[in-house]
Amino acid sequence: MRRVRLWWWTCLLAVLVLATCNARPTVTPSPTLVLGPLVQMGADGRLRLVWWTNVPGEAAVALLSHTPQEVPATGQEWQKTDASPPLDRAWRYVAVLPDLPADTRLPYRLLLNGQALGPPTPFRLRVPPRRPPVRLAIIGDYGAGTPWAEAVRDLVRQQQPDLILTAGDNAYNRGRYDEFRTRVFNLYGDLMAQVPFMPAIGNHDNATAHAQPYLDFFELPRQALRPQEAERYYSFDVANVHVIVLDTTDALDGVSDLALDDMADWLAEDLARTRQPWRIAVFHHPPYSAGAHGSDRRVRRWLVPLLEAGGVQWVFNGHEHDYQRTCPLREDRCVSAKEGVTYVITGGGGAWLRPTGSEWFTARSLSVHEAAFLTVASCRTVLRVYNLEGNLID
Repeated sequence: MRRVRLWWWTCLLAVLVLATCNARPTVTPSPTLVLGPLVQMGADGRLRLVWWTNVPGEAAVALLSHTPQEVPATGQEWQKTDASPPLDRAWRYVAVLPDLPADTRLPYRLLLNGQALGPPTPFRLRVPPRRPPVRLAIIGDYGAGTPWAEAVRDLVRQQQPDLILTAGDNAYNRGRYDEFRTRVFNLYGDLMAQVPFMPAIGNHDNATAHAQPYLDFFELPRQALRPQEAERYYSFDVANVHVIVLDTTDALDGVSDLALDDMADWLAEDLARTRQPWRIAVFHHPPYSAGAHGSDRRVRRWLVPLLEAGGVQWVFNGHEHDYQRTCPLREDRCVSAKEGVTYVITGGGGAWLRPTGSEWFTARSLSVHEAAFLTVASCRTVLRVYNLEGNLID
């Protein structure tokens, strides 16, 4: 009996030793920057930084000014089964930056557990001005993954705007997670790390889970009247400009009474509150177009009267893959620039072009890849539009 017990304990010890020898030590991966950083503008005027890492930890932004400062970030796990590695499981961090000296270039680093992430050289933030002039870049229908999109990106980079606005269709073909990663972040990543990048939803972005990837990637002002519409429309100020971004992808389809539409209520109240002299609206579907899709009658019926009543001077749209500008309009007629709203379609951001034409409201119409730049001074605005060769076309 003793021999049997001795044999049993010997075998058990051998199994334990073998298991111990074959066990592999757990290796913790080194912290790496998966995506970002992305600069966003809050409704309070403060900048946000958003980025993704492969492992969790204590995250912060190190502002490398004359008096270095660390700004803590909040994080949450990011699990997306329909995204490819490394974005299928990552950690997303957001840091709200303090008030920073306006119109300065501030180097910064992203930290995780005290370790710097990203390239060897610091990122460099271009803080927007608080006073005019301010220069805005507006691009639409750009996320197509084409050489044209890259050329438009190069054009925007050369012009060095203070802020970038998009007029929708950010990620072709269906606004998926991987399409945002490859066709938006990989394309504009260096600019996203420098200046605020503020998008509008397009119909292609809305094709996946009602724009859920779009909403997950961006950190936008949460001003919508209903929680389920948060970040789909919003507003913010930069210098002397009030910028309004609206959702026209499907928000207007079911509107039968303007008094019952939450976005319309919010828009009227938002325009009534602002004291900024210049007011710009950005959304995807154009109310006035001589292009392939034509004018969007929903937008013209429900939104245009509110924009006119609220003193908006410029409206930027996409959807049409071309460039168009109207005469200043009020109540469906051409008026002076001081009286009306000028509508600009900047849909030549990188997708395939479509032919365009001319209507009674058309001041300029070109089937061309382009980017639009609006310089806002104290008492006037100047719109300049360039093609891929850098030539001024309007």
